[in-house]
Amino acid sequence: MSSHSEEFMLHMSMAGCQAACERAASSAGWRITDRQATSIVCVETPQLAMGFTNPAQVTITLASAGSSTHVKLDASSFGFGPFQSNHVKEQAQQLRGQIEAQAGRPSEPEAAPGGFTRSVFINGVRLSDEQLHSIDQTYRVSVPDGHYWYDRACGAWGMEGGPQAGVAVAGLDLGGPLRPDASNGNTGVFVNGRELHALDVQRLGALVGNVIPGRWWVDAQGNFGPDGWPMVGNLFMIGRAHPSGEVVSQSGWLVSDGSGFIGFQGSIGSGVSASSGS
Repeated sequence: MSSHSEEFMLHMSMAGCQAACERAASSAGWRITDRQATSIVCVETPQLAMGFTNPAQVTITLASAGSSTHVKLDASSFGFGPFQSNHVKEQAQQLRGQIEAQAGRPSEPEAAPGGFTRSVFINGVRLSDEQLHSIDQTYRVSVPDGHYWYDRACGAWGMEGGPQAGVAVAGLDLGGPLRPDASNGNTGVFVNGRELHALDVQRLGALVGNVIPGRWWVDAQGNFGPDGWPMVGNLFMIGRAHPSGEVVSQSGWLVSDGSGFIGFQGSIGSGVSASSGS
């Protein structure tokens, strides 16, 4: 097994540091597999791994140090040899750079007295304790602190600056409007106004084949079509008919019927984005 460690300090609180780490992992296309109070485990997606190396896994461990936070990255991967060792080291260093960049973002606005004790932002708007309590009670989940984007039209969500990470109930009155740059996409593929992240397009391509740039709409039932035009297909039906369920699963675009709340934790990409070559 190849391994590499990185240690550094961030001049911010544990909660702020954890949010920065999650944003960094998501924007880099890593899949978060576990979250704890003082640690995060993330795995490099296969699409980003070089063909002759195994995907790296990184455990991010946080420890309070007064007004700062000590961060340790323990990266590892199965396999030996210089290519594997260099790959693990490069991935750890790149993730460190992403974390430090996210930590350098402008600080969040001060919380209003009595109204905001948690730090959950959706589409740039901080949710109140009352809103978060309602989510906790209704869907039996606890939303981790962080910055998220949310597509009301189809329920897709992800970390700010990153690709889709899951699917929730569509139509929830949460946060501000979905911004075109919510995922920092540069693919020319827009879905419900959001420009898709490169990983969104890669994963979707594994499911439907060619992904055509343009502006598309997708609803909670998986129906899709070009903006201003009627439905031209259904992503859930395409997923069910896919010849290889393994490809669908690995792609991150899992088949769903669009009903129910799947959750804010876990990487559960539902078929709720973008276009095929229909």
